[in-house]
Amino acid sequence: MNRRYENGGPMKTILVLDDEISLREPLCRLLQYHGYRTFEALDEQEALRQFHDKDCKIDVLIADVSLAIGSGLQVAVALREELPELGVILATGYPCHLWRARDYALLGRLGPDSVTILQKPFATPTLLAAIDKLLGGGQTQTARTA
Repeated sequence: MNRRYENGGPMKTILVLDDEISLREPLCRLLQYHGYRTFEALDEQEALRQFHDKDCKIDVLIADVSLAIGSGLQVAVALREELPELGVILATGYPCHLWRARDYALLGRLGPDSVTILQKPFATPTLLAAIDKLLGGGQTQTARTA
């Protein structure tokens, strides 16, 4: 496994919320390959349960903006209320100008400058750079792209 944290540093944990298994599972495998611990959820309820049931701190949420039931933005808002330092990456297949008014309101509650928005499909180096930035940078090791 390609460890992103050297010298016994902590393994960071990422919660991946996406209702499309064909996207969620490969993304989790990619993140694990690069040294992250992952938990996955397919909807709002499961994401909140994963967050509350795990005995470890979740460092980053990667959430699809538009879920079949609910919104990744709603989950991000709920988790940020409990964990203000949570890093949030919003993944979207739609340009932001096509988002629903509710999504804009939720983004406003999060603080648009406190999240990273990635347009699907995104490249592995783009995702890893966004994660590193949210985690404070400096933790990177040369990472292979998948």
